[in-house]
Amino acid sequence: GPSVVAVNVEVQGQRVNPFNGQDLQNMPPEFRRFFEQMIPQGQQFQNQPDQGQQQAQPYEHGAGSGFVISDNGHIVTNYHVVVDALKENSVDLQDSAKLTVTFASNPDKELVVKVIGVNPSYDLALLELQNKSDLPTDIKPIPIADSNVLKVGQKVIAIGNPFGLESTVTTGIISAVGRDMQSIGEFTVPMVQTD
Repeated sequence: GPSVVAVNVEVQGQRVNPFNGQDLQNMPPEFRRFFEQMIPQGQQFQNQPDQGQQQAQPYEHGAGSGFVISDNGHIVTNYHVVVDALKENSVDLQDSAKLTVTFASNPDKELVVKVIGVNPSYDLALLELQNKSDLPTDIKPIPIADSNVLKVGQKVIAIGNPFGLESTVTTGIISAVGRDMQSIGEFTVPMVQTD
């Protein structure tokens, strides 16, 4: 639990929304269908200026979850959480964007992170603390397990911050392994299915 972070996304002048249909075009169809169901019918995502008046664009906020995987402050999160803050086809932040993380041990302290890698096909992004010494001393990296040894029926525990809600825990089981899904590049991605 302590190694799970809240990922905070802030971008000026555009809506930060992982369910925005425009952002889903780079996701595998199965992910896209799931997220499209979350978009209310007829919802608008653009900020409309008032009758031609020049206004300062508001900052829009988004949120997601991630977890620490190394002692030097590497954090894994989902690509769809950070994509709105990135320049097109890059891991560089837009000039008006800011990415931070917060730890459960100190939820009021936002730590600046940068994106150092993404894989839209797997919906993954790798973040790194800008100042590695900010990593709390009580944090233990969560090891990446070997999915080849999973067995159907094993217990699964998910800890995260869905929709900005802190420290949410849910449990389930592994329903199936080796579920094939076509990715953007039309290569097969073996998936672990949970209930």
